[in-house]
Amino acid sequence: MEVEITVLAADAEFPIPPELSGSLRSAGLLEEFKAIAIGKRKFLIGLVNRAVKPETKEKRILEVMEEVHQSRKIRERREARAKS
Repeated sequence: MEVEITVLAADAEFPIPPELSGSLRSAGLLEEFKAIAIGKRKFLIGLVNRAVKPETKEKRILEVMEEVHQSRKIRERREARAKS
């Protein structure tokens, strides 16, 4: 008996929606978003993907951007403490 296992990239099934990607890139937060744990990233992408109305999608993109910004601030504080 032979078994073949294929490992997919963790986020292969959860591409970043173009609207979210563009907003994150414009704000300089795209790499920070990609550094977030995969489970949280999937949740945030799902929030944007489930929005039906354009204004809801826009609101959720802003919420995701705020979340990513907060993650960046926390990471920067941890790094600063580690250096001192």
